[in-house]
Amino acid sequence: MDPLIATSVILIAAIIIFIWNKFPPAVVALAVALALFFSGTVTFEQAIIGFSDPSEETRN
Repeated sequence: MDPLIATSVILIAAIIIFIWNKFPPAVVALAVALALFFSGTVTFEQAIIGFSDPSEETRN
């Protein structure tokens, strides 16, 4: 699948799930990162690099 289409589909799905508010945002964010990795759009390192930022932990 074309990376642009895969990213667009994943982004739209993530927005819908965020609006639906059925799952915690952290679960949705992790699912998006994994979906981008498994679709071949990003590498594993690129998918998890944002989770190493300590500022995300202190925002709550």
